[in-house]
Order: sequence, then structure tokens, then C-alpha cells
Amino acid sequence: MLTICPTADYEIYFGKNLASAEEVLFEPTRKLLDLLSEFGVSMTLFPDICSVWRHRELGLPGYADAFEAQVKQTAAAGH
Repeated sequence: MLTICPTADYEIYFGKNLASAEEVLFEPTRKLLDLLSEFGVSMTLFPDICSVWRHRELGLPGYADAFEAQVKQTAAAGH
């Protein structure tokens, strides 16, 4: 029997992003989670929590709030 364990890094690209976090992180993750849900597959997500801390330090809570909300939803869905 073959066992496959899907994993994904959950982080924005290190360097200059030419698109918003919505476009490069949140929306692709939603699409991936929807696809996995269709097949009843769970995955392990590796979130970059340091990016949340840094955004909060810089007074940029929008990204941090969206990040935390999506990670919580992902965990609640069984990933």
C-alpha cells in the first residue's frame, strides 16, 4: 500500500511580491483546500508565524488577521 502525505508551506514569497497576499497566499490556499475536500484528503500545513508577528509589529494587522483566520479554518477542517 502507498501512503501519500500532502504538505504545503504556507507563506508569502520571501522577497518582492508583485501581487497581494490575497492573490499569492489566501486564494490559492482556498482553492487547494477545496480540491482536497472534494477527495476527502487532509494535508499538513507549515505556516510562517513569524510573518504574522512582523506584520503586527509594523502595525499591519490586516494580513495577520487574515492569516490567522485561514489557519484556524484549515485546522477546524481537519488539516
